Amino acid sequence: MKHYKFLFLMSLFLSGSLYSADNSQKIFDVAKMGAIPNTVATNTAAINAAIAKCSESGGGTVVISGGEYIVGTIILKDNVTLNIPEGSALRGSKNLKDYIFPRKGENEKIPSTRWLRALIYGVGVKNVRITGGGVIDGCHLEDYAGEEKMRGPHGIFIGDAENVSVDNLQICRAGNYAVMMQEVRDVKCTNLKIDEGWDGVHVRGCENLVIKDCEFHTGDDCIAGGRWKNAKISSCLINSACNGFRLIGPAENLLMENCKFFGDGKYTHRSSYNRKRRDMLSAMILQPGAWSKSPGPLKNVRIKNIEADNMRNLISLYPNEENEIDGVYFENVKGVNIGVQAIQIENWQPSSTMKNIFLKNFDVQYKGNPPESITPNIPLTPRGLDARALPVWGFFAKNIDGLTLENISLRLSGKDPRKAAYIEDVSNVKVSGLSINGKSCGTDDMRSK
Repeated sequence: MKHYKFLFLMSLFLSGSLYSADNSQKIFDVAKMGAIPNTVATNTAAINAAIAKCSESGGGTVVISGGEYIVGTIILKDNVTLNIPEGSALRGSKNLKDYIFPRKGENEKIPSTRWLRALIYGVGVKNVRITGGGVIDGCHLEDYAGEEKMRGPHGIFIGDAENVSVDNLQICRAGNYAVMMQEVRDVKCTNLKIDEGWDGVHVRGCENLVIKDCEFHTGDDCIAGGRWKNAKISSCLINSACNGFRLIGPAENLLMENCKFFGDGKYTHRSSYNRKRRDMLSAMILQPGAWSKSPGPLKNVRIKNIEADNMRNLISLYPNEENEIDGVYFENVKGVNIGVQAIQIENWQPSSTMKNIFLKNFDVQYKGNPPESITPNIPLTPRGLDARALPVWGFFAKNIDGLTLENISLRLSGKDPRKAAYIEDVSNVKVSGLSINGKSCGTDDMRSK
């Protein structure tokens, strides 16, 4: 009861405590300050001058009015709202030299690396907002010297900042992530439509984060990041050729609710090159320390009212080294057309612990695989970077102290030679209302191979 009360209070806090950086007392129209729309001219200098003047005057709104503007890096300043109205657009220059990244010594919290280049850039800022209903278009600018010999500038990068709002925008064709933030506080990303590019919203290091009412059709993970305290993700439509929600670091007090995931990806996975892969991997993959060790807790996590359709995996949850997972609740989850392995919750790390995992009210339909693609003797191997096939098609759990399954239905609609569910080294198990293909099952059924 204390857990649910805490999350309820946290939800109220997140929904109402972050004030909007709506600096509307002064208006600076870039078209009246030297910027020229609808031409091949680069307008970076004129727009940046308008932003600097707005901030120096105490703050206000810089309006990108009257059409499309070709720009390199636009630099945000304190107390500025950048308003891109419907019908207007910022389109990225095709010249990589027009983009900046954090300079050495500029900010001790943000590394100096060209990987942090962006079309819109703000480091060490506060009270900033990007809004208006218009378009931010990265034009898929590639850098053959960049990551994977193709990644270029992000759409938006904001670092070491507080009170940040990115809302009511279309962000498309980013050269890397659409929105990248690092070491930030009090952040809202709402009413965004993000198309193509790599990750949609990726936040590393944040206290008080809201992602709400967004629509994602990305070429990589839709929502990603980690090292969060007090985060709420709600009412999002999530479509990807990679993962829907990928948590790569610790998190405390995380609520995700009322989200819909579906595959295949509208756009191909950007990093699949000529293979042009579109199949969606996991709806939700929580993996603190995904690529490398990221010590810390994953605590007080609640994920509820979720729908997922047509992907390889519904849920994956596992730590890396020196992670403590304690108190993860999944409730009211419906998954259909799941195609490789439905649910995997596992700890392979001696230095990590996993306890108090709850699954309640699940309806999962696994579509099966052609007989030649899956064998009954798949080896049980340690987890990898993404969800993988296991000796079971439905539910697998390993090395957990405290697992509760309540009202869980696993259904196989096609053919699969593997067992439906298996648990290993799991203690304090409570099972109520578990059915597999309509047959009631208990703990003993899952312990036998």
